Amino acid sequence: KAYLDGVLTDTRTVNSSYNPTTQLTYSGLTGKHTLIISLDDGKYREYSLDFSAGKSQLNQSYNYTPPPSSSSQSNQPGPQSKRGMP
Repeated sequence: KAYLDGVLTDTRTVNSSYNPTTQLTYSGLTGKHTLIISLDDGKYREYSLDFSAGKSQLNQSYNYTPPPSSSSQSNQPGPQSKRGMP
Protein backbone atom coordinates (compact mmCIF):
# COMPACT_ATOMS: atom_id res chain seq x y z
CA LYS A 1 0.00 0.00 0.00
CA ALA A 2 1.13 3.53 -0.72
CA TYR A 3 0.07 6.49 1.40
CA LEU A 4 0.72 10.03 0.20
CA ASP A 5 0.37 12.51 3.06
CA GLY A 6 -1.57 9.88 5.01
CA VAL A 7 -4.07 9.15 2.22
CA LEU A 8 -4.13 5.68 0.65
CA THR A 9 -3.29 6.19 -3.02
CA ASP A 10 -2.38 2.71 -4.26
CA THR A 11 -2.89 -0.91 -3.31
CA ARG A 12 -1.21 -3.67 -5.24
CA THR A 13 0.22 -7.13 -4.87
CA VAL A 14 3.98 -7.31 -5.26
CA ASN A 15 6.13 -10.40 -5.58
CA SER A 16 9.88 -9.82 -5.58
CA SER A 17 10.44 -13.23 -7.17
CA TYR A 18 8.90 -11.88 -10.38
CA ASN A 19 9.87 -8.21 -10.20
CA PRO A 20 12.09 -6.73 -7.47
CA THR A 21 10.76 -3.19 -8.01
CA THR A 22 7.45 -1.50 -8.64
CA GLN A 23 6.78 2.06 -9.78
CA LEU A 24 4.28 4.60 -8.55
CA THR A 25 3.28 7.57 -10.69
CA TYR A 26 1.90 10.82 -9.35
CA SER A 27 1.10 13.73 -11.67
CA GLY A 28 -0.09 17.27 -11.18
CA LEU A 29 1.55 17.62 -7.77
CA THR A 30 3.78 20.43 -6.56
CA GLY A 31 5.58 21.08 -3.30
CA LYS A 32 6.69 18.63 -0.64
CA HIS A 33 4.87 15.45 0.31
CA THR A 34 5.46 12.34 2.43
CA LEU A 35 5.11 8.89 0.89
CA ILE A 36 4.81 5.83 3.12
CA ILE A 37 5.00 2.33 1.67
CA SER A 38 3.60 -0.53 3.70
CA LEU A 39 3.90 -4.26 3.09
CA ASP A 40 1.40 -6.61 4.71
CA ASP A 41 0.09 -3.68 6.80
CA GLY A 42 3.50 -2.86 8.31
CA LYS A 43 5.54 0.24 7.48
CA TYR A 44 8.36 -0.56 5.05
CA ARG A 45 9.72 2.74 3.68
CA GLU A 46 9.10 6.45 4.24
CA TYR A 47 10.12 9.04 1.65
CA SER A 48 10.10 12.81 1.32
CA LEU A 49 9.06 13.86 -2.17
CA ASP A 50 9.68 17.36 -3.48
CA PHE A 51 7.80 17.64 -6.76
CA SER A 52 8.84 21.26 -7.31
CA ALA A 53 12.54 20.34 -7.15
CA GLY A 54 12.08 16.90 -8.71
CA LYS A 55 13.80 15.15 -5.79
CA SER A 56 13.07 12.31 -3.41
CA GLN A 57 14.77 11.20 -0.22
CA LEU A 58 14.46 8.02 1.83
CA ASN A 59 13.73 9.14 5.40
CA GLN A 60 13.17 5.85 7.17
CA SER A 61 13.55 2.17 6.37
CA TYR A 62 11.81 -0.55 8.39
CA ASN A 63 12.50 -4.28 8.45
CA TYR A 64 9.92 -6.39 6.67
CA THR A 65 8.00 -8.67 9.01
CA PRO A 66 5.99 -11.36 7.25
CA PRO A 67 2.45 -11.89 8.51
CA PRO A 68 1.73 -15.02 10.53
CA SER A 69 1.04 -18.01 8.30
CA SER A 70 -2.68 -18.67 8.05
CA SER A 71 -2.02 -22.40 7.63
CA SER A 72 -0.16 -22.58 10.96
CA GLN A 73 -3.01 -20.76 12.68
CA SER A 74 -5.63 -23.13 11.31
CA ASN A 75 -3.68 -26.12 12.66
CA GLN A 76 -3.75 -24.80 16.20
CA PRO A 77 -6.17 -26.60 18.50
CA GLY A 78 -9.03 -24.46 19.67
CA PRO A 79 -10.05 -23.99 23.30
CA GLN A 80 -11.23 -27.19 24.93
CA SER A 81 -14.65 -27.27 26.51
CA LYS A 82 -14.74 -28.63 30.05
CA ARG A 83 -18.49 -29.03 30.03
CA GLY A 84 -19.57 -32.35 31.51
CA MET A 85 -16.22 -32.97 33.21
CA PRO A 86 -16.07 -33.37 37.03
